[in-house]
Amino acid sequence: MTSINGSIITDGQGRRLTLRELGVLEESRLVRLVGADAENRVYMSGYVMPVVAVAAIDGEPCDLPLTARGLEAQISLIGNAGIKAVLEFLVAQNTAAAGDDTVKNS
Repeated sequence: MTSINGSIITDGQGRRLTLRELGVLEESRLVRLVGADAENRVYMSGYVMPVVAVAAIDGEPCDLPLTARGLEAQISLIGNAGIKAVLEFLVAQNTAAAGDDTVKNS
């Protein structure tokens, strides 16, 4: 799969979102932060992971949240338009990667 680090996308509000990939330590801290909600696939894949993939909005850094309130604030900041843009980008990346794998395995 292609790295998303440094990719810049534009959301429906015209904001430029710079993306990042989390390292294993960051992912483990995030799982501990969300606790039992980490088992909720809709919450994790539809909200949490797209939100923490945003490293900056219009060049302003977005730190990884350290508390549940911080995560909620970040979800609110990035909002539906940002989450939708990130999810669409990730789906396109995964589709392209799957196509590359199909070509390689032919």
